[in-house]
Amino acid sequence: MAIVRGVAASMKNTREGNLRAKKPFRPGTTRRNRSGGVIRQLRASRDWAQNDLAARLQCAGWDISRENLAQVESGRRAVTDHEVALLCRVFRVTAGQLLGLERIPSALLSKKGARKRLKK
Repeated sequence: MAIVRGVAASMKNTREGNLRAKKPFRPGTTRRNRSGGVIRQLRASRDWAQNDLAARLQCAGWDISRENLAQVESGRRAVTDHEVALLCRVFRVTAGQLLGLERIPSALLSKKGARKRLKK
């Protein structure tokens, strides 16, 4: 064990025979997806509870529980490309918008605009 910034880290051998410190995993410090905050924002703008969104995603073909959805929203669980596609279908947004790469129109984020879009 080596001490790196006051934290014990295990040492790992490299091919060259050198030793390097392996960064310890700290739960809750690293986001595993970019879309969690956007998912929470879109869900809240539609007045959906996590159970409601989980039920809609299950109808779309993703077997997800409310607990797993909470992990996705908080960034503790990664989201696959297939799951991003299902989220886009349920929220009626593009993948770029869901991943935070494109701006989401304010009409989709306002409660009134989201309801109008869902009625179509």
